Amino acid sequence: MRICQLSRVVPTHAIGGMQDQVMLQSAALVALGHEVVILTTAHPDGRTVEQIDGVEIRYVPRTRPIKFSRSWRRESQRYLVSTRVGRAFDVVHAQGSGGTACLANSVHAALGVPGILSLHGSAADEIRTALNLMKHRPAPGQSVRSILVVAKQMYEHLRFTMPAARKADAVIATSRSAVDDYPRVLRIPKSKVHLIYNSIDTALFQRRVGRRGLLGLGNDSFILLAVARLIEEKGVQYSIRAMPTILVSHPDAQLLVVGDGVYRPKLEQLAVELGIASRVRFVGSVSLSQLPDYYSAADVFLNPTIRRNGYDMTILQSMACGCAVIASDLPSVRSTLDGNTLVMIPPGDAAALSARAIELMEKPDLRASLSLAGERDIRDRFGSESAAKRMVEIYQSVIAGGMSSKAPRLIGKEPC
Repeated sequence: MRICQLSRVVPTHAIGGMQDQVMLQSAALVALGHEVVILTTAHPDGRTVEQIDGVEIRYVPRTRPIKFSRSWRRESQRYLVSTRVGRAFDVVHAQGSGGTACLANSVHAALGVPGILSLHGSAADEIRTALNLMKHRPAPGQSVRSILVVAKQMYEHLRFTMPAARKADAVIATSRSAVDDYPRVLRIPKSKVHLIYNSIDTALFQRRVGRRGLLGLGNDSFILLAVARLIEEKGVQYSIRAMPTILVSHPDAQLLVVGDGVYRPKLEQLAVELGIASRVRFVGSVSLSQLPDYYSAADVFLNPTIRRNGYDMTILQSMACGCAVIASDLPSVRSTLDGNTLVMIPPGDAAALSARAIELMEKPDLRASLSLAGERDIRDRFGSESAAKRMVEIYQSVIAGGMSSKAPRLIGKEPC
């Protein structure tokens, strides 16, 4: 089978969960004997094509790297149709917002192939995230920014995502809560929505021994770990705010923050203001291959996000490496994982975070139980090969069943 993936971003553009997921799924499909081509936005250094892990990546010219821009919407459709490159594919698979314009304009139908839409969250999730930011930091500037986010998300949802979902032959959700939400939010039949959990590379993400010495960490310290793109909605500030309470009873505790982003200076300033800068270490960005070292060195992984769209891949990665996890109690997390594999707290609650962290510090048997249960669950349900096999089943089903979108609009006309 020859598969076209449409994604506005891939790992060569930037670090991030969605692009890692697209690349991992594509490589797993190649390992099963299929051919995968990813169409994406322009590469920063101007290259137009490369091959990674057997996956061909084509960077569409005259687009802005990473951006879901007018130029990407126009040129991705033009690239697929005017060059007739799409004629060679058996299926077109849009990842997130990256391919919604193509599906909304029925480009897949014009090419005579089925279209699949994978959503890594929804406009409703983004709107809830914006409202959460207003709730947790109700400053005037934040309110204005949140209102703009809500307006932008509503426009993209109505103009692109809903039409794309209606014209797609199948819609992929990554959690049970999303399976329940999408028929209502997207106005599509429930029969069109399929569940495929996000997957991880279990060969890469597994427990590694003796990592503390390599990272310059003492064996006697209790290590708490946060891994995230450093933006406000990821919630790293709540991990920092939890530290003063934790340090009262456990002065040997240390928080490692892995990742970078625009919110880092404020996080560093917060650690200084709380008088705990010496106990918070900002590592910066590390490669995907280095992440298992940090997960394996940590005692507890913290993910107090207030972001609503999907569940962070870092939760699965840390569990696969045998690290106990404390995460926000969000529908996507709750419907995907359970209390036997991790501890859940109310989003944005630093007091609850510190209390549960102290509990895990003082109950090593509970920590070990969570660690083993989480590690086992990841091996059983979140491997990339099983996700790829399920994806192939859906591809074959829509190919055999015919396309749901029969009347394509004028191709090449720029959507507003």
